[in-house]
Amino acid sequence: MFDKKRFGSELNRRFSSIFILGLFIILGAMFVSGVGNAEVSITSPDSNSYNTESILVNATFTGGTNVTNYTVTVTDESGVVVFLNNTPGINISNMTIGVSWPASNGTFTDGTYTINVSIIDNITNQGADVFNSTSATIQVVVDNTDPNSNVTILGIKDGVRNLDLTDEQIIDYGTELTINCGANDTQSGINLTRSSLSIKHPGVASFSNISSTYLTTGNNTLKASMIHADTSFLGDFVVLCTLVDLAGNSFNQYYNFTTQTAIVDKGSPFTNENFVSPIGKTLIGRGTVENYAVKYGALPEDGDARLIKKQGGIILLIGEEEHTVMVDDIDDASATLTISSEPFTFDINVDETKEVDVDGDGTNDLEIYLHKIHQRAADLVFKEIATPVVAEEETIEEAVEDVVVMPVEEEKDLGWLWTLFILVIVIVIFMFILHKFTGGPKGAATGIKFKPRDLGSSKNGSWGTPEVSSKKGSKPFY
Repeated sequence: MFDKKRFGSELNRRFSSIFILGLFIILGAMFVSGVGNAEVSITSPDSNSYNTESILVNATFTGGTNVTNYTVTVTDESGVVVFLNNTPGINISNMTIGVSWPASNGTFTDGTYTINVSIIDNITNQGADVFNSTSATIQVVVDNTDPNSNVTILGIKDGVRNLDLTDEQIIDYGTELTINCGANDTQSGINLTRSSLSIKHPGVASFSNISSTYLTTGNNTLKASMIHADTSFLGDFVVLCTLVDLAGNSFNQYYNFTTQTAIVDKGSPFTNENFVSPIGKTLIGRGTVENYAVKYGALPEDGDARLIKKQGGIILLIGEEEHTVMVDDIDDASATLTISSEPFTFDINVDETKEVDVDGDGTNDLEIYLHKIHQRAADLVFKEIATPVVAEEETIEEAVEDVVVMPVEEEKDLGWLWTLFILVIVIVIFMFILHKFTGGPKGAATGIKFKPRDLGSSKNGSWGTPEVSSKKGSKPFY
């Protein structure tokens, strides 16, 4: 017999059980859903950034109930774990963590790496542990290698255009050329906004940007074209390619080249068949003093040359001491130089050589030759010598005394004898003429005769009053 009351009571009981079970299921689902809201966010480094130093991985956890563990994992391009940091904790939700990855210690090669930060949210309130894990991932580039450069130069030599002069390092004076820095970086690439190309002209101490338009191709090329105004100097140039990659690594590449005098294309303003190249290839500019002594030491045996502008100079090592040669003034055919430390000034003409005693020790120490005046610069050749000064001057003075002074003294001692001898000859000739033309006929009483007494001699030979001889036909005195 069907018991309606009992059936209703059983139905209510089962319905209540199902309702309670459903309520637990709903609450459990709600709780699990709440755990799923936990989040992790990597705040540094930036995704796809370039790095050259140790990387500090910063992450923020939010929304978790009880984060008990976080892990920082770094894998390389092939998925191999290269760095792992696993840190346990208690209720470390809603916080920021930082883990240092020593990416620049030499262990890690350049390349792309994946950084993963994960957390575990542990729930223990429901009798059985419930875990929820979440993570965040980014990629970064490690680049600890400097960029590199392979400079090439295209220019004009001996009038021929577009020659590759990279190895020869010589171009025609006053012509155009193209410099390619050959910039290269295998990882992050060249940062063109931070890279530069500059030049140092002959005789100038500092670099300056080339007056040109930069030409770039892709990410790894840096070019510049130099016009004739940039190369209108004879001497040695230095090109500087400064390269910086996107990771901040930098590199400087220096390249030297020299300009030469040549007859270039017809109509060029620099054509001059009669032009004579200066000996000096290095220009020292106005207000600049080259310390040759520090850079090169003593002068070579055959000397060295410099083109020096007005108020420019050079410091030379002469006899273990430094001496400065300054160009005070320049005109078309001469230059005025001052040498110190004991300053003295002198003029030197074109194609003239002068020997100077730089330290006043009586020996000429330095030979200076002025070859020409080129572009308002003195083309000077310096050579160290050792030529006595005092001994040469004494020899000249002694020679002058031997030739001039001594004969004058001898002539002074014997001159009176020659004078007396000539006077006697003149008197004898005069007496002869007087006797010859005034004596009259032979035997005449009026003839003039000269006898010893006429000259004041007496008969006995003494000098007295002249008397007429008593002896007829007596001969004259002479």
